[in-house]
Amino acid sequence: MEILRQERLKRGWKQDDVADKIGVSRTTYASWEQGHRSPDLDTFEALADLFGCTMDYLKGRSKKRELTEEEDRERSEKLYLQMIEDFENCRVYGWSPERSKHMAEQLRFQLEQTKKEMQNEK
Repeated sequence: MEILRQERLKRGWKQDDVADKIGVSRTTYASWEQGHRSPDLDTFEALADLFGCTMDYLKGRSKKRELTEEEDRERSEKLYLQMIEDFENCRVYGWSPERSKHMAEQLRFQLEQTKKEMQNEK
């Protein structure tokens, strides 16, 4: 998919960089860029999050690249919740359970503070 390549190059990243960020091998990512294979839905979502665009844009179904403010908030909250879950379940390589739980608490606090600030802005 040419759009994946364009988004990657726009950031000055190598295929290895994108592959590492989403947790796949470089050859897997390269096969998506070349159009030989397609990522699964969860991976497409991760790529859209990484590139800050919609999945429809990445798939070439829409010329609308940017997310609306509401879509961006929802995406950010989902990412926070996923990170919190990963830390709570000690799925961070090399981190002790205590350190992981502490980080989950910090992220949860930050998420709640951000939600409060956004509500105050309305």
